[in-house]
Amino acid sequence: MDRINQYKISVKNILENLAKRVPNNRPTLSNHLIINDSQSEFILILNGWHNNKHYYNVVAHVEITEDKILIHEESIDPTLYERLIDPKYT
Repeated sequence: MDRINQYKISVKNILENLAKRVPNNRPTLSNHLIINDSQSEFILILNGWHNNKHYYNVVAHVEITEDKILIHEESIDPTLYERLIDPKYT
């Protein structure tokens, strides 16, 4: 398996696991994972209503180009980078 496909699988697995989580303090919100395989791009969005307020946040935006993982946006802890290099987060 080439490096790009390994990157895609790793990023996809991490973001799919994050997308399954329900925020404890805002259980009415939900995560949506958008994957564009042809462009090797991943976007995780938190969306919904809580206490009459609409939330729409880009939690993570990742693009894989050539031999690099470009993290355009992320608001997760531990970070996506930490999750990719440390097997205890997978």
